[in-house]
Amino acid sequence: MTELRSQALGLEQLLAELAPCDLVLVEGFRSEGNILRIEVRGPDESGPSPFKQDAAVIAVVGDDPADRALPRFGRDDVARIAVFIAERLDL
Repeated sequence: MTELRSQALGLEQLLAELAPCDLVLVEGFRSEGNILRIEVRGPDESGPSPFKQDAAVIAVVGDDPADRALPRFGRDDVARIAVFIAERLDL
């Protein structure tokens, strides 16, 4: 992993650097392409999800009940999150 402070590469460029890969997890890039997302909510975040209308969000991670009809996972439920991702991507 390398942090590039001097230049901002797009998601497609970064993925090309990692090819061939079966799965890449990224943080951010909300405005770049229609990639599937898992919304992670911090312990102090409550109320409606800011990404409530984002059809690319396929699950929510957080300990606060949400107003979304999506699969939910606790913040420490790493094994179930990994299984969800693997099943969703047919890995």
